[in-house]
Order: sequence, then C-alpha cells, then structure tokens
Amino acid sequence: MVFNRQGRFDAAIGDFSRAITLEPGRPAFFINRARAHHGKKDYTAAVADLDHAIALNPEDPRALNNRAGALMMLGRHDAAIRDLDRAITLDPDYPVAFNNRGIARAGQGDFTAAIRDYDRALALRSDYAKARENRQQAVRKQRQAPAETLAPEPAMEQVPALLTGAPEPVAAPQPDPEPARTSPPPAAATAATVAQVPTAPVPAPAPRMPVAAAPPPPPPPSPASPPPLMAPPGPSLLDRFLAMENTLRTADAATIVRYQVRLRETGHYAGAADGRLSRALLQAVAACMEAGCTLP
Repeated sequence: MVFNRQGRFDAAIGDFSRAITLEPGRPAFFINRARAHHGKKDYTAAVADLDHAIALNPEDPRALNNRAGALMMLGRHDAAIRDLDRAITLDPDYPVAFNNRGIARAGQGDFTAAIRDYDRALALRSDYAKARENRQQAVRKQRQAPAETLAPEPAMEQVPALLTGAPEPVAAPQPDPEPARTSPPPAAATAATVAQVPTAPVPAPAPRMPVAAAPPPPPPPSPASPPPLMAPPGPSLLDRFLAMENTLRTADAATIVRYQVRLRETGHYAGAADGRLSRALLQAVAACMEAGCTLP
C-alpha cells in the first residue's frame, strides 16, 4: 500500500504478487495490485485482477468501483456504468462511485445525468474537490455545441490489506560444550614399610593421614530443551477492519456517534457526528487502525 501511495507501482505489484501467492483467497490483495496496474496504465491487467477480486467477493463496492475505472480507461463506458450501478446499490452513501458514474455518463455525452451524479457525490462529501471540478467541466461542455466528452481520471480506491505475519523461525538453543572429562582420582598412597634394623628398636609406625575422598564426577549435561512453540499469529489488519465494519453495520446510532467523535479527535474524520454509517466513516476507521489509533 505504501508503494502505491509513493507511485512505486512495480514494487507494489511485486509485493502484492507475493502476498497473493501466500494467501490467494484475499480479494484485497487483487484490488490493490489492480490499483498498481492502473497507475502504470495497464488497464487490461487491472481489469483481470479486479475480476478475481469480484469473483472472491461479489458484494464489495470498492472492487466494482475500481473495475469501472479501468473499464472507462479502455473506453467501455456501458460496462463501467453497470459496475457503478451495482456499487451504488450495495453502498448508497459511496461518493466516489457517484463521481465515477458521472465521469462515465459524461464520457457518453450525457452531461445532464453526469451533473446529477456529481451533485449526489458532493451532497455526500461537500469537500470532494474532484467531483466539484468534474461538475464544472460538465456544465461547460453541456453549453458547447457539438457536445464533447470528458476524460477525467476516474478515482480508484485502495483497501487496507496487510499480509498475515508469518512467525519468525526460532533457533534451537545450542547445547553447552561437553565438560572436560576429569581424570580418575589418584589411588591412595600405601604406607611404606620400614626396614628392621637389627641393632635398633623398631620405631612405631607413623599415624596414617586420612585421604580426602575424590569429588564425585559432574552430572552429564542435560539434553537441549526443544525450541519453544510460537503462539499462532494474531489477526491481520484486514481481518480486524472487517470485524470492525461488521460491528458498525449492526451498531446503534449512539455507538456510531462515539466512533465519529473519536475519529474526529484523531483527525481521520471530518464529517458530522450524526450517528450514520457512511463510506467516509469506514475509510476513516481503516486509516485510524492502520495508524495504530485506539477506537472505542
């Protein structure tokens, strides 16, 4: 995702291709790789990736919006409008989809319908500069004769998708070096016999000194303990976001207001605290989670 934002599309494609190899069932990886293809103007490859994403999750309005953007760049405005109609049905508060449908309709020369879509996008997000600019162009083109078509760049969405972290390999502890073998204790010295001298009395034998017992040999080294088992990796950022999205979709208005207030405090949300779930709120939640913010 960082490479996409930096315009390093080849690096982004490489990263998401590796992610798809590891987890081919995640539509977000296909959506984000398609965004990189779109950035390179390889719209055919972008459509192919988005076909995969939609096959995995037909109910994702972001994938439908992004495929419509690539289809428009290929001149397939009718197919783009069908995708955008479906995206808006799934999420009626999706300003990007309204903006892009306005672009597609303007591309067909239907500036009246395009202006209606731009108005809807601006009603959902009053600070949507691209929609406002596209509306102004549509009004100017509508007054010209013959009508000319617009060709603004459709807005592409990126979704949060971090690859589930693979556990780092744990090196087995190295066994301690085998201790040096101790030499067997020297045998106790035997008392020397004293030769008898015929002309002298035999002296009494000297008392024998006690011999210290040899220390016991050290115990053999214990076998190396097996490496500790790693705890399974926690849920990825995408899993946590999807769980949060499900929570918000079933939450009451008071709960949503608490999230809106918190996201306004973190600077990720500029909308009203009206208790309504919107695409802008979900995008703010994703950005906040990616930044490590604490949510209610």
